[in-house]
Amino acid sequence: MMAMNQLPTRRTLLAVALTLITPTVVGCGGESAPPAAKTPVPAATPTAAAVATQAPTVAPVPPTPIRYDGKVLVHWGSYGAPEREALLGYYDRFAESEAPGLKIDIQLVTNAEYLPKLTAAVVGGSPPDFCRFKENLNNEMASRSSTVALDAYVAKDRVVKLDDFTPQSVEALRHKEKLHGMPYYHQYVIFGWNKGLFQQAGLDPEKPPTSWSALRETAKKLTLADKGQWGFRFYEFGPPPREQIFNWFMEWVWRNGGDVWNKDRTRVTLDTAEAIGALQYQVDLIHGDRSAIPPDQTQLAIETGKLGMWMPTAVGVLNLRKTAPDLNFGLGPMPWASQPATQLQVNSLAAMAGAKMTDASYAAIAWMSRADSMQAW
Repeated sequence: MMAMNQLPTRRTLLAVALTLITPTVVGCGGESAPPAAKTPVPAATPTAAAVATQAPTVAPVPPTPIRYDGKVLVHWGSYGAPEREALLGYYDRFAESEAPGLKIDIQLVTNAEYLPKLTAAVVGGSPPDFCRFKENLNNEMASRSSTVALDAYVAKDRVVKLDDFTPQSVEALRHKEKLHGMPYYHQYVIFGWNKGLFQQAGLDPEKPPTSWSALRETAKKLTLADKGQWGFRFYEFGPPPREQIFNWFMEWVWRNGGDVWNKDRTRVTLDTAEAIGALQYQVDLIHGDRSAIPPDQTQLAIETGKLGMWMPTAVGVLNLRKTAPDLNFGLGPMPWASQPATQLQVNSLAAMAGAKMTDASYAAIAWMSRADSMQAW
C-alpha cells in the first residue's frame, strides 16, 4: 500500500525534472557547430540587483495540531488484556503526533456482552467515542443510525485511501451506500496442528490431513481422554455460544461443495445434501468419535499442548511465538471434502453517533488505518 501512495509523488518529481531539462536539450540540439573556444568560460557573477530580486526559499510550516488537554477519547473493543496494552502504545503515539494532550481510554468488552452493553450506552446518551467492531455488529449499529458516516472525512484525507483496502472489506462496511466504518484488519480461519503430538501418535508431523476423511481419522488417533488430550478443536464453539458459530459453519458447507443461500439470496439452502453432510460431519467428530471438544465444555487453549489440531485465526496465531515459545506447531489451509474455501471477515473502526469528539475519533481511526501503522501492528 505504501508503494501505491508514493508512486504519484515519484511521477510528479520526474515530470518536474523533465520540464526543467527539456529546454536545455532543445537549445543544444539547435547548434550546427561546436563552439570555437575549447576553454570553458566561467559563469558570470550575479549583480547585486539580480541577487536582490531572487526570492528566498521558505520551507512550508506544518499546521499546528489542535490541543486536547484534559480530554479523554473512549474506545471500546473486544480485546484481550495484552492486545489492549499494545494498542495503548499506538494510540499514545497518535496523540503525541496528531492530538497533543488527548488521553485514550480503551475499555474491554466481551463479544457476548458487546451488543447489549453498547445498546444501553447509546440509549442512555453516553456512547463511547469510537469502537472496534466485527462487520456484523458494525452494520447492526449503522442500521440503527448509531454510527457516523465517514465518507466526508475520507474524501478530505490525504493519507488513508479506500483503494488501499480490499474492495470486499469496504463494501462490507457500507450501509445504504454510506461508509460507516473503516476496514481495520481481515480475519480468516486456518488450520493448526501440534507436531509434537503427531510424532507421539506415530504420525508424520510434516503431513497434516488435507481431506475430511483424513482429518477424522487423525483426530481419533490424537484423542487421549484419560490425559485430557483432544484431537480437534472447532473455532469459537463456546461456552457461551456465539453468532460467529454460524459463520464458521458456512465454511464447512462451502468445503462440502454447497452454500447456505441460493444464488439470488432469496432462500436458505440448509436442507441440501451438502449442508446436511457438513452438519453430520461435525456431529460425528463431536458426538460420534468424541474427538472434538463439544460446545458445552471449556475449549482448551492451544498453549496447554493438549490439542492435536485446531482452527486458529491468522491474526490470533501470531501471538503463539510469545505465549507458547516451545510449542512445535504447523499451519496450513483447512481440510476440505469437495473444494477448498474460507471466508474473509473484516473488523472495523467506527465513530459513534452522539459522541462529542467525532473529529478526534476519525483522526484516531485514520491513524490506525494508515499503511505504516497497520504494517507495524
